[in-house]
Amino acid sequence: EHLHQAYNIKVAQSSFRSIVGRFSRIYGRDNYDEHAPLKYSEETVANAIKELEKLYGVFNQILEYEECFAKGLPVKQLSKEFVREWLMANGFQGKEGQQVPEMTPEIVAGISDRYIELYEKVTGKKFQKAAENDDILGRIENNVKSFLDTL
Repeated sequence: EHLHQAYNIKVAQSSFRSIVGRFSRIYGRDNYDEHAPLKYSEETVANAIKELEKLYGVFNQILEYEECFAKGLPVKQLSKEFVREWLMANGFQGKEGQQVPEMTPEIVAGISDRYIELYEKVTGKKFQKAAENDDILGRIENNVKSFLDTL
């Protein structure tokens, strides 16, 4: 527990030793094989991959996908595919002369929530929504200027 906190490790399913042991080998000993870098003792490749999934924070997401597939349920898309599917379900395919269907505030809020969820999964940070009366254009301009100042 102390090492998890000291090194900011957020992988509850793995011990510190199982994480570090895979990547710290001593050349010339029985625990090092440069031709099979994922081989950890007599560990199977499938188990090594699961440990890497845990390490990179995608293990729970993969378990959710496996549950959906097992139950025959659709997997929740965290990409723009769900927007494309909504457009097609509403008769829009991007053909010449077609009008993009109007998105209700509920649809826009759903899309926004999905992208916020994606942001939080990718960054591991909580997304901070701006207040409705916030100067959005001014905030964007300030953020772009701040970034350009770092270059």
